[in-house]
Amino acid sequence: MGNIFIIGNLIIAAHSSQTVGFSFLQKRSGKVKCIDIGIGQFFSSQLLQIGIDMALVLILPLFPSVYESYSAIMESLGSNSVFMMICVCVFAPIGEELIFRGLTYRILKKALPWPVAFIIQAVLFGVYHMNIVQGIYAFVLGLAMGYLAHKYESVIPGILLHMTINSSMPFSADLHAIPSACGGIPAFYS
Repeated sequence: MGNIFIIGNLIIAAHSSQTVGFSFLQKRSGKVKCIDIGIGQFFSSQLLQIGIDMALVLILPLFPSVYESYSAIMESLGSNSVFMMICVCVFAPIGEELIFRGLTYRILKKALPWPVAFIIQAVLFGVYHMNIVQGIYAFVLGLAMGYLAHKYESVIPGILLHMTINSSMPFSADLHAIPSACGGIPAFYS
């Protein structure tokens, strides 16, 4: 999985449990604790993304107008400029995680039971992406990033996961070419 990018001041560490992952220090209430995030969580996110991709490859041809709309959006984002990649892979994950898990989730969690807040923040994250296909991705991945925010009480793991997912877009984009290579319909539908 060459699409995992180490961004920022992360330490790749082999811990006493022999798991390789990311470590960072978090200071809360005057106490400093080390938060370890196993590399398996990041591989799991890639498998989740591939699973969503594959499901959409099967479903999208059944809704041609949705597929065409999504394809147009992805083509407009298809710029491979350095500026676009920095925006999509760095700035968007930081901003979106601060808004949805840092602000929205924390406010909702104070007013509602955490499972309700957890689902609402994922729904809002999906709606924010303003199209059904990205909305589905964002909802499912919003659940994963919301879980990380809940588990670690920090947005940093979600930011790292979000950067990983957005950085892997060029690799997952190949899956979206499958329907067009099959005449718009996956081979086993014909």
